[in-house]
Amino acid sequence: MVDLDSLPGRTRPDNHDQRFGNIRRPASIQEKAYPPTNIELISRPTRWAAACLLVVPLLVIVAVFLRPWDWSYGTPGIPTIDNQSTGYPPSTNVGIPNVSPGSDGFPTISTAPTSDFPATGASGDAGAEAADVTGILQQAAADRQSVSNAVTDAAACGSGLAADQQALTTAQQDRLTLATTAGNTATDALSGSTDLGQLLSTALSDSATADQDYATWIGDLQTSGCDPGTATEDDNYTAAQSASILATQDKQNFLAAWNPLAGGYGQPTWTESAI
Repeated sequence: MVDLDSLPGRTRPDNHDQRFGNIRRPASIQEKAYPPTNIELISRPTRWAAACLLVVPLLVIVAVFLRPWDWSYGTPGIPTIDNQSTGYPPSTNVGIPNVSPGSDGFPTISTAPTSDFPATGASGDAGAEAADVTGILQQAAADRQSVSNAVTDAAACGSGLAADQQALTTAQQDRLTLATTAGNTATDALSGSTDLGQLLSTALSDSATADQDYATWIGDLQTSGCDPGTATEDDNYTAAQSASILATQDKQNFLAAWNPLAGGYGQPTWTESAI
């Protein structure tokens, strides 16, 4: 075989690789080595730490502004609309907004009072209504004391029968007036109340009936004479006792509704023997 490079006029290029037939690039165009940048001089763990220091505060700022914890649904203790959480805490006080479904499908907010607390309705303030009831009871209690004193004195044939009879007549008139007042007193704003006004009115009306019968009995004692041993053996006294028993039952019915809620409005409780 003829070696072409040995022929006259043929020279082997200095960049020719006889073994591999590859051409090497001249030194003038080979890659140059550049010095490393400042970032490349920093070790990889250090670069990771620096990145975390920048990213973590950014994530905290995003979380604070977006508040993703308010996006939860069905969280216990959170009111829901159509089984989905509203994101608002449950309303436990009067005037705190309540969230309810609107006609357009979006929640609407109202400040209607909850049933857990005394409501203030269009008919009046619950606290004022409770105070009105207490005022009636206090007047009834004063009449009750005068009735008790008069009946005790008459049964013993005391010297003041005329005064006893007048005290009972006055108590009867007072209680009729209080019965009318109680019947006209609004109590519908009182939480958990039934018709308190009507219950109290019935009790006072029956008490007034008993007062009238006692007054008539004392009139009999003054007419026929009074004997402590037989003073209570009188038809009017028996009628008064029956009316008094009925009035006591009425008072118990009223107090069963009144006493459990009186303290919630800063009002005292009572017993049937006091009114």
